[in-house]
Amino acid sequence: MDLRRAASIALMGVWWGAAAVWAGEISGRVQLDGPRPKPVEIPVMAKSPQYPIEVCGRSKHSPRLVVSADRGVANALVWLHVSTDSHDSQTPPVTVTLNQQACEFVPHVLLVPRGSRVTIGNSDPILHNLRIFREAQMLMHEWQQPAPQPNEISWRFDEAGRFLIRCGVHSWMSAWVIVADHPYYALSDLNGNFTVSQVSPGSYTLQVWHEALGEQQRKVVVNNDTGPVIIRFAEHRT
Repeated sequence: MDLRRAASIALMGVWWGAAAVWAGEISGRVQLDGPRPKPVEIPVMAKSPQYPIEVCGRSKHSPRLVVSADRGVANALVWLHVSTDSHDSQTPPVTVTLNQQACEFVPHVLLVPRGSRVTIGNSDPILHNLRIFREAQMLMHEWQQPAPQPNEISWRFDEAGRFLIRCGVHSWMSAWVIVADHPYYALSDLNGNFTVSQVSPGSYTLQVWHEALGEQQRKVVVNNDTGPVIIRFAEHRT
């Protein structure tokens, strides 16, 4: 075996089936069983100056479920359940930008370490109304002026968890900020692929969450075997 190869998890079959991996890296894919769903189209109602067609368009595709041609699921959150005291390194905080462009948040999902600051930009020549939620609790509510001179808005995320960001003017606009309290998190890419790096040998619970598909758990054992973990979600029904 070439020890320079990234190792991954062999997890095929039963829900709690354990498999083995080469220590250091867990990689795999999140995919949807059944036919690829059609994108959900959201009509944009041009009922006020805050809904200009030249900025927002006539409709939007919902970003909640993005599936590739071969059924890979984007924006699935994958992480290991570990004690926050069980690892030697804590990923340092970062500052990242969440932009509002063409009446959409870009990107739709951000994954950041705990303590990071998210700066929210506005590239649109219209007013937006930013709201940050943790479950039902609204943490922030602030207006943001249009481009080219929007007021700067930022928020420091000091607690781990999932935070929903919405626009109070444009109801279809939403984004997620996922705040991690240890390094063993990953987001699936547009093809459904993910990698969790720097994993020590041992037994873990692997958790997967997707905003439209729900959650799964797997038991995994990290050692020196190889093979990708395939996370399968059942056929999505709208």
